Parts: sequence; C-alpha cells; structure tokens
Amino acid sequence: AALGSDTGGSLRQPAAFCGVAALKPSHGAVSRAGLVAYASSFDTIGPIARSVTDLRELFNAIRGTDPRDDTSNCEVFPAESKIGAAADAGTLRG
Repeated sequence: AALGSDTGGSLRQPAAFCGVAALKPSHGAVSRAGLVAYASSFDTIGPIARSVTDLRELFNAIRGTDPRDDTSNCEVFPAESKIGAAADAGTLRG
C-alpha cells in the first residue's frame, strides 16, 4: 500500500491500468498538509493498495482533522466509511 496525490486522476488511472484499488477521498476527509498544491480545490491525498480491504485500513488511518490543514474536517465524515461496509459485504473489487 502507498499514498499518492490525486488532482486529475493520478491515483485512479494507474490503479485501473495495474489492477489495484485506489481512492480519491472527498475534499476534507484527509489532510493536505505538506502537499504541493497544483489546484488546491481538487488536490487530495489518497491511498492505493492491492485490495479494497488494505485500502480501507489505510484510509481509516489517514482520515481526520489536522490542525495544519484548515480544510480537513473529520466531523463531516462518518467514523466508518461506506467503503468499509462494501468491503465487508464483498461487493467491491480492486
């Protein structure tokens, strides 16, 4: 598993070509502190992993409010993401 930045598909497109899973989180779900902004309203940091289960674990580890990033706000996102329920149900494939 790894982290990457996604402004215009930089996580999702390589994942699709390589048969792995990637997630571009909703704006504010993950801190952008330390990210070099190209288009700040589109830039996000997200996970890429071999499986949806690994993706879920990494996303849950990086999500949340960061005092160094005023745009991050975990209060608007549920404690357990919808990806978790789908991963548990076996309905997502990476």
